[in-house]
Amino acid sequence: MACVKKRVNHGHMRWVADFYDQNGKRHMEFYETRAEANAALTEIRVEVRKGHYVDPATLPTFEMAARAWLETVRDRAPQTVGNWRGQLDGHLVPAFGPKRIDQITA
Repeated sequence: MACVKKRVNHGHMRWVADFYDQNGKRHMEFYETRAEANAALTEIRVEVRKGHYVDPATLPTFEMAARAWLETVRDRAPQTVGNWRGQLDGHLVPAFGPKRIDQITA
């Protein structure tokens, strides 16, 4: 059963989308408004029904994804790969490294 509930914690009210994924695991996602929670739950229900829902906790971090990508471009010129590695190590990983992929936005 999926539902939206109001939750108050230390005087702060949030809305919770409470649902089970296609594997029967329970999830709770928190939102500031009831409308946001209802809209998200509607989208989540469609994803679960199709069997496409992915638990955000299982998504890789930016650093993991960047390192995996860098391994796939070994066929490029060594200088090019070195430049990309420098950009990752010097700028991108320090800024985004520990964040999950779904938490990074424009």
